[in-house]
Amino acid sequence: MNVLPDATSDEIRRAYHEAARRLHPDVSDVPNAIEIFLDVQKAYEILTDHNKRVEYDQTVLQESNEYLKQRLIEYTTNQIHFQIQYSRSQLATLDEPQLIYVLLEAIPTGSKNQKVSPPLNVCLVLDRSTSMQGERMDAVKATAIELIRQLRPEDILSVVTFSDRAEVIIPAVRRLDRADAETKISMLRTGGGTEIFRGLEAAYYEVQRNFSGKRINQIILVTDGQTYGDETECLRIADLALAKGIRINGLGIGSSWNDIFMDDLATRTGGRALFISRISDLNEFMLDMFKDMGEVLGDQTSLTLDLPRGVSLSYAFRLKPEPTPLPPASGLKLGNLLRESRLAVLLEFTIEPLTKRAFQYELGRAMLSMQLHSLESTTLALPIQLMRPVNQLNLSELPQKAFIQALSLISLYRMQEKVHSELAAGNIEAANTHLEKLATQLMARGENELAKTALIEVERLRSTQAMSIEGSKQIKYGTRALVLPSIIMGDTYD
Repeated sequence: MNVLPDATSDEIRRAYHEAARRLHPDVSDVPNAIEIFLDVQKAYEILTDHNKRVEYDQTVLQESNEYLKQRLIEYTTNQIHFQIQYSRSQLATLDEPQLIYVLLEAIPTGSKNQKVSPPLNVCLVLDRSTSMQGERMDAVKATAIELIRQLRPEDILSVVTFSDRAEVIIPAVRRLDRADAETKISMLRTGGGTEIFRGLEAAYYEVQRNFSGKRINQIILVTDGQTYGDETECLRIADLALAKGIRINGLGIGSSWNDIFMDDLATRTGGRALFISRISDLNEFMLDMFKDMGEVLGDQTSLTLDLPRGVSLSYAFRLKPEPTPLPPASGLKLGNLLRESRLAVLLEFTIEPLTKRAFQYELGRAMLSMQLHSLESTTLALPIQLMRPVNQLNLSELPQKAFIQALSLISLYRMQEKVHSELAAGNIEAANTHLEKLATQLMARGENELAKTALIEVERLRSTQAMSIEGSKQIKYGTRALVLPSIIMGDTYD
């Protein structure tokens, strides 16, 4: 029943009689005619009686306000259940900026989801520069050969090698000659410098040749060094891959590669960058990555935000399936939704001072989209409206468990980010203070090895005014790995 609060009595009366006139000639010809007529009559009685109208308006207001104050909003569409959870039921009237957190989750509907493993279209980009000689190249070749042996007939795998030039040693073709491919991998030799752009460009065109929305289209870059002077060109390829729908993942071996560059390269496309501190771990990481590709339910997942004046996205972190900080931008690339896991993203919004109460305040509007891989490949686009009422500060309201755990774990990663930002600004003493606090927090959580690494870097920072490259990476990716989504939120589906 739609209520028109500004309608006059004459307008209401005319609407009532018009409805009655239309239903009168032959009520039996109109579907649900009796119910419609009774609804119209009830509305007429309420709107023409001042006391009943006031009572009705109060009921609607109370119901709407209770809905707005709900911290968990849920709905299901296609094969996915969505949840939007707020850290607070309402914003507060304050004369200073305030934060509110929003947890967005996409959850496969379990048994209702039919098992379909989409075919792959993947290119391995392998660094064969001089620094990769010996054990590193042996591990890369062994892993690449094992991946080739696991390919299904419908999968496409190409391999590009690079040093100061690139070579496509295995083109992207259907029905790969496995014996020939393994021979080419076995014959790889190292030599030359490191120019990632050349390898990345060749890989992009190999994946593009067989690109399909029905395939998982990805690039896996494996390197142990820094590229020389072509970072901008590499990021341009990442932007092309993003526009096409190709995801880039980076595996950095050892401590010499540029983690800031690799993170930027990967997260632009919704991919991830991993730190391989021990070459013996390379095989496990790459096999897990391929296994996850076969479990993809949705990829090319993005969240586009439209925020009003006074609201800004100050931080974003993907909790699951792979813990990764996301650049706070209007367009967030969220990565893959796996069939046996949920996709979870934590957003931190900064709200400018609010001095007046409001029935509802719009934090922003968003569009969540992804390419679904099921029996039929489809594109899902889900509009989202983020709303909170504004009222007096409620000091008794506590954050829910999910937010407490997530923020607690993310705080360690953010603390190491603070260390690096202070170092970049030349504030050595402040950086050391943050690093000491981080070591203390790690020790309190029982992360003794990582705490020991942090304490060693504290002493190094005091004596040399800088952190070691290896220690810095161990702390960065170690604190990132501590964001254990399986503890924060379960993955059991009804």
